[in-house]
Amino acid sequence: MSLNYSMRKSALAVFIFLSAVSFVFAMPAGWSIRQSRHFIVYYRNANKDFVEKLIVRSESYYQSIPKSLGLKLKQQWLNQKRCKVYIYDTAKQYQDQTGQPDWSDGSSIQKLRLIFSFMAAKNFLDSVLPHELAHIIFREAVGFQNKTIPVWLEEGVGASQEQLDFYKVKELLKDDLAKGKLIDISRLQEIDLRSLRNKAEIDLFYAQAASVVGYLLSGFKSDRFQIFCRNLRNGLSLGKALNKTYGFKSILELDQAWQSYLAQS
Repeated sequence: MSLNYSMRKSALAVFIFLSAVSFVFAMPAGWSIRQSRHFIVYYRNANKDFVEKLIVRSESYYQSIPKSLGLKLKQQWLNQKRCKVYIYDTAKQYQDQTGQPDWSDGSSIQKLRLIFSFMAAKNFLDSVLPHELAHIIFREAVGFQNKTIPVWLEEGVGASQEQLDFYKVKELLKDDLAKGKLIDISRLQEIDLRSLRNKAEIDLFYAQAASVVGYLLSGFKSDRFQIFCRNLRNGLSLGKALNKTYGFKSILELDQAWQSYLAQS
């Protein structure tokens, strides 16, 4: 499979957090600012047409992503609570400032509502931006310090909000299902993105995670995912939250139900 998904590297979270905090409170000279009701965009040499599109799309995603996930924002992103988006001129500047690897197109610090990317990031408006915004919105729902959230669920939420051809994604997954190429659920549950080196495997991980989340969103009543997030926020483990919300007795049962849903859709 060959799909464009933005990726983050959790092992660098502390480094990124400290770098971002020092950066935000000691803003380098030469940055231009474009503000809207819920966002502040910082940029240097980005095309102003791009910046305007970024503002418009950000405000649109601010409305559409919570609705898509069935979530309500805990608080409005107003004034000092607005989301800040930093657009670097080059990928190298972005990597040097955030500590991200050379394959990263974007990253975020959810608790601070910070998003980082660069001008030439592939499909930024359609993929990277909604992906990172979804991370922030999801984390606001389940708790920023909640350590029970597996990588597949977090990244699946982000990928599910990207503006992709999901019919094509579904058909590719169905083909992988028929060929027995899907990632085993036990491995998906414990997977570390840093261990993935093969692009096809990375793409499959993101597609499969997005599809499972899509099943949780569309295969049940519209309020289920919100209740699921609330159960996670209230301290239930993933397994117990899945059981209480959706009735699955195990993660394996979820996997079996999703595969059946995929095959029949």
